[in-house]
Amino acid sequence: MCDVLCNMHKLIEKNSGFGYNRLMKKEKIVRKRHIFWFVILKALSLLFLRITKGYKRINKFDNRKQNVIVLSNHQTDIDCIYISLHFRRTLHFLMTDSVTSNVTIYKLLDHIFAPITKKKGTNDSTAVRKMIQIAKEGGSIAIFPEGNRTYAEFQYPVNESISKLVKILKLPLVLFNMHGGFGVSPRFKNKDRRGKIYGEIKKIIYPDEYKTMSDEELQKLIIDNLKVYDSESNEPYKSNRRAEYLEKMLFVCPKCNHSNTLYSKEKNIICKNCGLEVEYTENLHLKSLDPEFKYTILNDWYQMQKKWVKEKEIVPGETIFKDDCVRLFTSNSNEKRKLLSKGNIALTDKELIFDNISFKIKDIEISSVISGLNFYFSLVDGSTYLVKGKKRFNPLKYVLMFNKLDTEMKIKKKDEYFTLD
Repeated sequence: MCDVLCNMHKLIEKNSGFGYNRLMKKEKIVRKRHIFWFVILKALSLLFLRITKGYKRINKFDNRKQNVIVLSNHQTDIDCIYISLHFRRTLHFLMTDSVTSNVTIYKLLDHIFAPITKKKGTNDSTAVRKMIQIAKEGGSIAIFPEGNRTYAEFQYPVNESISKLVKILKLPLVLFNMHGGFGVSPRFKNKDRRGKIYGEIKKIIYPDEYKTMSDEELQKLIIDNLKVYDSESNEPYKSNRRAEYLEKMLFVCPKCNHSNTLYSKEKNIICKNCGLEVEYTENLHLKSLDPEFKYTILNDWYQMQKKWVKEKEIVPGETIFKDDCVRLFTSNSNEKRKLLSKGNIALTDKELIFDNISFKIKDIEISSVISGLNFYFSLVDGSTYLVKGKKRFNPLKYVLMFNKLDTEMKIKKKDEYFTLD
């Protein structure tokens, strides 16, 4: 998703002088069946999420006739469902095709919701044109401008192209906030926590209001209104095992500077090398009796890890990271995944090595974490792969290191979200 937004402005500027009719003469996307399925699934989801998650709608957009563009922060795997509960018409979400690499799932999603999919690691102009067509047909569009689900609460960069897109579509702009998703369902979790989770429409801005704004002013307004940090609320998120699986995100000890020595148990994360013990509290803060530990929230620790990767001395030929019990799959859009390898993974300065296959580091064009437990990577030849690990596997360290090594990804800065700048 991030590459569409990062390169969208080129296509938008190129097409800004064209009428909708000239730009798009294709089969209709917005259909009556989407309304039917939306009404049915919305009713079922609202009841289910209210009972199981305690989800609350602070407000709703009740204008059934008005199509809109919705921009939201991104906290959970099911934000699409949460957000849809606040609207009376179908939202067409922009999503990466990693979600649709299963052909059956893709056909089902396309029939029910007609999501806007894009190929990972490409400047997918088709996705932009599809958004323009949907707007023309009276459909509503929803985008997560950060392009990635929040990792340690920090806000991912929002490219300037999003404000340009809003102005081209000329739809009412709805800025939406998810609250409590990081507390209830963080990316590293094994099970959800118990706590307050709700969504709200933060602001609605109509075309007559934003058309006089500069791109920079609109961009700042969007960014400021999408910032949500659950740790600032001091709301409690209760779980007896709230720190478990934090090592899916944390891989460097801030005390002894060793990597791959952390393990989590119940409410604590501990270093097997130096014995550092840190509690992850109910209000999403960090607490330790060790005077050398200075961090208060997960983002502090996350930023330290980025610095560690950036400053790490790389010895030619030496293994940087390694893990066992991983599986490597092909992951091409609308194709059934194929298992290529099952066993070990190792990263050196020149190769990403699996038991029976290896890839040149220089050929890796883009990579990102998926759901907190897996990562994908695409090569310069367009082929895409998915790496799945066991329940405590940390995919983040590989993606961050790809941004340090001499990859095509680093050279072109293809992924703003995991760069080391």
